[in-house]
Amino acid sequence: MNQEENTFFSKNKKIILLLILLLIFLSAGFMFVNLKTAQVMSGLPSSEGTKKMSDEDIKAYANKKVSASQVSLEVYPWVTLKGSKASLYIHNVPSNKVGQQAILYDEKDQKIGQTGLIKPGYEVDTITTSSQLAEGKHKGRIQIVFYDLSTEKQVGKTSVAVSIEVKRE
Repeated sequence: MNQEENTFFSKNKKIILLLILLLIFLSAGFMFVNLKTAQVMSGLPSSEGTKKMSDEDIKAYANKKVSASQVSLEVYPWVTLKGSKASLYIHNVPSNKVGQQAILYDEKDQKIGQTGLIKPGYEVDTITTSSQLAEGKHKGRIQIVFYDLSTEKQVGKTSVAVSIEVKRE
């Protein structure tokens, strides 16, 4: 009777093993059939839902009075320091309605130099510095402070990260 039981269990083990293998192959086949290949997207996104502005809309937009709270910045993010002079580029575009002042800070947040008031349509390319940094490249920031030209009060400020390169005179 022991022999009959062993034969019965070994046959059942074989059947169970075959069922498990069959289940694995069916699962793998199902996954292979339903597997979606990755699609590489290239180019620009679709312009669906957009419409071209009419000539009248463009003219109306161009003639619209610019709000004093809208400001365009033009700041070159690289500053070169030679001796007590820093070469930088800050332009207050003519469409702005506010004056700007630029303040240059080093990576330790120490003030290096500043511009005077830059009115709309004016630019600055050089400032006098008061701090001596070691020769090489440093991180820094230019803080732009905005002033209402009619009230002469500060109305806002922002900062731009810059790279400062110090060269020998």
